[in-house]
Amino acid sequence: MRRVVFSGPESSGKSHLSQWLAASLPRAICLPEYTRVYCAAHGVDTDLHDVQRIAAGQWAQEQAAAQQPVDWLVLDTSLLSNILWSDYLFGKVPPQLWTWWAQTADDVHFVCSPEGLAWQADDQRCRAELSQRMAFFQASCHHLRAAKRPFVVLSGDMRQRQQQIEATCLSLFGQALGEAGAAD
Repeated sequence: MRRVVFSGPESSGKSHLSQWLAASLPRAICLPEYTRVYCAAHGVDTDLHDVQRIAAGQWAQEQAAAQQPVDWLVLDTSLLSNILWSDYLFGKVPPQLWTWWAQTADDVHFVCSPEGLAWQADDQRCRAELSQRMAFFQASCHHLRAAKRPFVVLSGDMRQRQQQIEATCLSLFGQALGEAGAAD
């Protein structure tokens, strides 16, 4: 099973692009960002204990999906986002988050730059300033680089980002997009 992860700050296209990619691949599923599921049920006023619960939910969701009979697992986000948010909001990261993230084996991370896309407000987003989102983007790249994880930066408008994803999937996996269902 190929594992493709979208990373980056709020309002950078992760959800849209991950859903688009999963729909463009044969035998693929897309996992939503567990933080959104948790906050919809419990509210957005969270503490460090909530971060641990959110990460546990993300981890459990990823582990369950890995057991599915699919060829592609596309993640709207990963434990790296939980790590970065924990550090940003509370100044520390529960050690278990690092342990879980170290156990993941991703084929590629698509790191979405916030530049080029307009801010899309919703009741769960809190960092509208481009400078804040750029800091999150840079931290994502820094941690992926330090962990020697393969990643590709996505930039430009949505169509340009899709073209970058198409080129990467063809280059890394020999998989042209738009072939969903062709192998079924």
